[in-house]
Amino acid sequence: MRILLVDDEEAILRSLGEVLKDLGYEVATALDGDEALKQVAALPVDLVISDVKMPRMDGIALLSRLQAQAPDLPVILITGHGDEETAISALQEGARDYLRKPIRVKALLAAIKRVQDQQQLERLLVEERDKLVHASRLASLGTLAAGLAHEINNPATFVKGDLQLLEKSWTIIRQVLEDLPPGQVKNPQGLAFVMQEVPGLISGMQQGMERIIRLVREMSLLSRSEKQDTQRTVVDLGQCIEEALQMERHVLPPRTQVQKVQDTIQLQTRADAQQITQVLMNLLSNAAHALERMPDPTIVVRTRREADWNTIEVEDNGAGIPEEAKPRIFDPFFTTKDVGRGTGLGLSICRGIVQDHGGQIGFESHEGKGTRFWVRLPALA
Repeated sequence: MRILLVDDEEAILRSLGEVLKDLGYEVATALDGDEALKQVAALPVDLVISDVKMPRMDGIALLSRLQAQAPDLPVILITGHGDEETAISALQEGARDYLRKPIRVKALLAAIKRVQDQQQLERLLVEERDKLVHASRLASLGTLAAGLAHEINNPATFVKGDLQLLEKSWTIIRQVLEDLPPGQVKNPQGLAFVMQEVPGLISGMQQGMERIIRLVREMSLLSRSEKQDTQRTVVDLGQCIEEALQMERHVLPPRTQVQKVQDTIQLQTRADAQQITQVLMNLLSNAAHALERMPDPTIVVRTRREADWNTIEVEDNGAGIPEEAKPRIFDPFFTTKDVGRGTGLGLSICRGIVQDHGGQIGFESHEGKGTRFWVRLPALA
């Protein structure tokens, strides 16, 4: 904490400064209000302790100027015995506290502690307010996602069925066209173009429709509008890891080394095995994406028992998560992947699944060095 002492008496500045320095505070001094304003403008200051009675600019005038220059900077006023009424009026103008001369060390420390406690409380209030705003936005987003998923699902299913019918029909049409005698084909080049391009067009439309349907499914999971009635059973987390690795092997970059560092005891929890496997598949998929341009791609999957928790870690030596992206990494629809390569729902859904199982999920990441995601789930006794 950096404290600026303001007093026109050098002896008071020296004695108070020495006391505060001995207590571990960083101290700066100013002999008048003008010098104090210059120091506040030039250097970071956490607290100003100022005398009231000073020539040219008294403490109350300094307080007023500081409120305009640095509104959040706390000020404690020091008063003489006859200045108490003035100090009380200054409190009404925004001073945090006041002390009477002669100053006692315990009273000074108590006043500083009150300022620190108030600042901490203000920070907590701001954090809680931001959390409430964020939760409100997520709730609105979940409602929107539920509505969109419902509206998109029916036509998407209809189009998917038509594409399957078109694919079967094209097989028949192609056979008919191939059997046509050359003399009956009026535009051989056009027919050859159609024969070559149509299969790719059908395949592209099917892939696009599968992407739409996957997005709808993820939006439904996000909004919890389609909660499945699943029965949780005793699950072997080692088996979930093996299934996730098997399912995701095709997305791993070539030459990727997968290392497993497992606890010697069997890790079990009560869970929906399919959902836990889905979480691990998503973490492995994200790791694979981060390793695409790495010369020596490596993924390490660790498991261990810690008191009442089973911990699973998925670590890669990839590109890492940019600092500016870390606060939003679990937000719905936020992604660091290129356009068209991710919906931004995977980690949000993972967090929902883990929290729904009474667990925790988090990560550590350093740009250029890699990322480690961890999942903690309650362990069976």
